[in-house]
Amino acid sequence: MDFTSLGVPAPLAAALAARGITEPTEIQREVIPAACAGECLIGEAPTGTGKTLAYLLPALMRIDPAVRAAQVLVLAPTHELAMQIAGVARELVQAAGLSVGVQALIGGANVQRQIDALKKKPALIVGSAPRHRGAAPPPQTKTAGGAPLCTR
Repeated sequence: MDFTSLGVPAPLAAALAARGITEPTEIQREVIPAACAGECLIGEAPTGTGKTLAYLLPALMRIDPAVRAAQVLVLAPTHELAMQIAGVARELVQAAGLSVGVQALIGGANVQRQIDALKKKPALIVGSAPRHRGAAPPPQTKTAGGAPLCTR
């Protein structure tokens, strides 16, 4: 089984293959199709089993690059994890050639720069819950079309 058999578009599957990821893990095989079908999910798996890609791939697949607005919000419990998730998202977006902006909102970074970055209307916002609440009031991070909220 490969990622395209789970419904992952060829550009994203190729981006994964370029990183040496060619076969989905158990959590990815279970979560990706269900998430793409719009199911509400709770996934649990050990560290290093691919949970980030299990929710990030369906989230990226739901983003419409033509819509200049926040479409997906991922909240992480720490700014380190938020930066890791944002980094993975940026790498995938770039490698797949997608026109999707990714912005991290974390503690310890310049608040005004993060607010200014939100004005560029990134489609995917990844942040730590305290920074999201403190740096960007809800009107600035409203998602377009009731897009999914992913929490970690």
